[in-house]
Amino acid sequence: MGRSSVWRGFGLIAAAGLLAGCGGRDEPDPAPQAGSGIAVEVTDPARQPCGGSARCTQIATVAQAHGEPAIGLHYDPGRNDAVVRWSATLAGVIDCADGGGVLGECVAASDAEDQCKAEFDRLSALGGDAAAFDAVFLTPGSPCRPEEGEP
Repeated sequence: MGRSSVWRGFGLIAAAGLLAGCGGRDEPDPAPQAGSGIAVEVTDPARQPCGGSARCTQIATVAQAHGEPAIGLHYDPGRNDAVVRWSATLAGVIDCADGGGVLGECVAASDAEDQCKAEFDRLSALGGDAAAFDAVFLTPGSPCRPEEGEP
């Protein structure tokens, strides 16, 4: 990452901090106007990136369409909670499948927990690999998708 990217990221974080510190109003901040070309990061003070870790670094900002607030992507190299481990498992399965692997074989070769693999196999036999993957790993409340805040 170049020096200008670091300063741009620092500026966005500083601006988000200032915006978050200006609370006290009951109504939400207005969305930027469509076509304004301004990327705005909205940060809820109760939900800090990376859980408020000092090692947290913003690595990118993704602008959304039609004046919606931008999404900041953050990374904490020292974090290893349930969501991070789940993300790593999904990334491994997706990389395997994108590389030409069969989804079922990719799940079997992944670092997913044994009960997740067993549930995937059971549901795969009933409705196919894609439906099983969705039901086991992606659907909110599914057995192998962690909730935010799990250790």
